[in-house]
Amino acid sequence: MKTGYAVADVMTTKPLTAPPQTSIKNCAELMRKHDVSSMLITEEEDLVGIVTGKDYVYKAAAKGLSVEEPVSRIMSAPTHTVRPGADIFDAVKSMNENGVRHLPVMEGRKMVGYITMTTILKIEPQLFELLTEKIELRGISPQSSLRESLDSELSGQCESCGNYSSKLVESEGRMVCPNCVIR
Repeated sequence: MKTGYAVADVMTTKPLTAPPQTSIKNCAELMRKHDVSSMLITEEEDLVGIVTGKDYVYKAAAKGLSVEEPVSRIMSAPTHTVRPGADIFDAVKSMNENGVRHLPVMEGRKMVGYITMTTILKIEPQLFELLTEKIELRGISPQSSLRESLDSELSGQCESCGNYSSKLVESEGRMVCPNCVIR
């Protein structure tokens, strides 16, 4: 399904960046200052990686790394990317298939922008409608439980923590990621 909107229509053209030798602490402070959940790691003008809030938790804090270590120690590389002419739906599909919520936008070898699931959902909330249409096209009865019908293949933003998950499940009437399921 196509939305008719290109990634270039909604991408950020000036994403937050830092060189790989920047300390974990300085990158975290920049992300907090700019109120973003991720930043791109660049060397000169080349994209070399990405760091997200999840990286700080799983790769830095949980492993006891010093905040003075370079961010290159926790960044993810190589990164999945998307072309500026790609449809937003294709970007969401790529995010879902690769288990990411952030995609640098590349034109050839040049980074031209950045798109996140949060940005897409703010600008294109109709993607939820597209998901509903997709469910209806599968012949799933509206009266059936999403959890039973999709067997945990629903993707989107967790209604509890706000993180994107490719494995949302219904818990107490809310669609949540596996980490937020009330047991």
